[in-house]
Amino acid sequence: MNPFTPKAYAMPILASLLLSSCGGSTTTSSLTTTAPPPGSFIQSYTTSWSAGDIVQLGINTATMTYTFKILLSNHNLAGKSGKGNITSQNADGSFNLAASPDGVVFGGKLFAVKNGEVSGYISASLLAGYTFNVPVLGTSNPIQTIPSMAGTYNYVSYSCPTATSGNVIGTAGCATDFGTMSIANTFTFLRCNQQDLSTTAACTSSSTGTLSVANSAAVPGVFNMTRNGAAVSGWMFAYTAANGKRVAVVDLNETAAAGSYGYGQMVMTDQVTVAAADIDGKYALFNFIEGAKPTTIAGATYSTGSTSTTTGSINLNTPWPGMISWSDSTAQYGGNSIIAGTGIFASQMTPSTVGPFSSFTSKWFEVGLKH
Repeated sequence: MNPFTPKAYAMPILASLLLSSCGGSTTTSSLTTTAPPPGSFIQSYTTSWSAGDIVQLGINTATMTYTFKILLSNHNLAGKSGKGNITSQNADGSFNLAASPDGVVFGGKLFAVKNGEVSGYISASLLAGYTFNVPVLGTSNPIQTIPSMAGTYNYVSYSCPTATSGNVIGTAGCATDFGTMSIANTFTFLRCNQQDLSTTAACTSSSTGTLSVANSAAVPGVFNMTRNGAAVSGWMFAYTAANGKRVAVVDLNETAAAGSYGYGQMVMTDQVTVAAADIDGKYALFNFIEGAKPTTIAGATYSTGSTSTTTGSINLNTPWPGMISWSDSTAQYGGNSIIAGTGIFASQMTPSTVGPFSSFTSKWFEVGLKH
């Protein structure tokens, strides 16, 4: 839920993504080094840098350094590796990144959890002469087989028509979306746009495709997602959270064409009925316009905002099981959200023709963490 409503006083900021909760699955990869001092950790993550790159990202809080190696790339950068310094840790636990000497990373902010997730943004130069802020999301424990991902998921997503679109706001042709997706043991998938495929006999806006191993040796736990009639549409990885719910991330990287998924990210979670206890609490939410917003959800209401407060209502399991619809108290804005794993929150806004932010509400994408 976009808790939700954009503020008239908001200032554009760097796009930030915050996702973090402890999860686990079949395999954990760690950087090879000596044991860190008490209170610090060393961890390697499989991550999506959402404009078309899968990157192995290493965090070492003992030496305050980071490393990266681009495993799959839509920018012909596969095999590129580098490192840099972590300059400081913020009061909220996030880490500030300095530029890498090779000029690929210009800075960024990451939230990292040992044996869990990493998320945030990195300012990167992935295309010659073009720098943008890349949303980063990943896990240290990716699921290793496609049958282990079989099931029905709810999703929230954003996409843009070109690989240079790291920020959904302010880029022509970008938009957000929501829907359901099923993955079968036969390595096939069905994506149903803005409909519940578990109760709809035939989705009026659907697409099908296949999943295959990207490269089991170089990128374990990452799978090609190929829409029928297209080349590879994206790269997918998933993990199982502590509460047993699976969370999947798709780095979308399909060239613009009829039916194309475009460039961006999908965040998915098992389609499971949501209870008030699953979502009630305090959140730190980030979006492409306002930045961090303290938000409280209690029962059927929410309040959000840092310098002033906006309120609104929520409806659990609407428009179908596991989804959460929301509407602000002015009835100008509304949208759909998911609660993934043990506290990951992702939300989009439906287009609005009223209000000060009506020109880009279809592009509003927000994610956050329950704390």
